[in-house]
Amino acid sequence: MKTIVTKIIATTILAAASLSAFAQTASPSEAARDAANMHSLNQYPVVPFHSTKSRADVKAELIAAERAGTIANGNNYPILQQAESHKTRAQVRQELVDAEREGTIANGDNYPIIKQAASHKTRAEVKAELVAARNNAGADSLYNGY
Repeated sequence: MKTIVTKIIATTILAAASLSAFAQTASPSEAARDAANMHSLNQYPVVPFHSTKSRADVKAELIAAERAGTIANGNNYPILQQAESHKTRAQVRQELVDAEREGTIANGDNYPIIKQAASHKTRAEVKAELVAARNNAGADSLYNGY
């Protein structure tokens, strides 16, 4: 019986001590309050908010938003208005088939295949450009090779 009483007293003391960590002291000014928050490692100073609308205005906006379906209601996400399409379903499906055939659409974990532009330079010309770029790379160059 004595151990149960000791446990209850210890739990009560621990609860009281932990609740005091969440207590907020009254401050004479906003600057003092913010300084107290910074001292207690709360890095979020309180920013005062002054509404320019009446409670009735806010309620009217809420009702209008709920009717329009532009506000989350419970666990439902807001209803987004569907974009207007100027193509038929058949046209969209044909575009998909064409993109899959050309390999320009991602399929599963595969990245889309990007066709390389045809080069009009020989391998020797490209190597010569590389050597010239390395020789001319100065301190203002974005990449110096290391």
